[in-house]
Amino acid sequence: MKLKDIYLKDIERPVNPAVSASDFSANTVKTEIEEYVFTDEIINGLFKILSAIQSHKFSHNGIWINGYFGSGKSHFLKYLGYCMHPEYRDFALERLGKAVEEADPLKQPESKSEVSISEMRDVALWLKSAKVDTILFNIGTVHNVRGNEKQVFLDVFWSEFNSFRGYN
Repeated sequence: MKLKDIYLKDIERPVNPAVSASDFSANTVKTEIEEYVFTDEIINGLFKILSAIQSHKFSHNGIWINGYFGSGKSHFLKYLGYCMHPEYRDFALERLGKAVEEADPLKQPESKSEVSISEMRDVALWLKSAKVDTILFNIGTVHNVRGNEKQVFLDVFWSEFNSFRGYN
């Protein structure tokens, strides 16, 4: 028996080594949603952000995701975007819902998931009718290297916001 025969998925298929915020090709979206690996921390984080958007119990209109290189920030952010995107949210929320069910502490005593199945269903139901605008971009591909170093973030965010609104 060969190693490739014991795996569920084809190990010779192309796999993106990094997430691209602008790649929404059908194969990429399908793969990124189907193969996303949910940990308790990821489930809790996605739910916390989505429920905060639903409840409007926050004092700002943005989030900052911080972590070490290779820790999954881009994957997390893109999956969060899928959960709010009208075209992809049903598939993304279905996968997240299944992950919440699998992480249920009654089924998995070692689970540290803080999300109940009913809470996840409530947020998913709300998201299916909500209008949430998202602006997703890789800062490294859109910033002006000749711009003012002290204003790089401001310039990039302002430019992407204007582009989203059709002014750029």
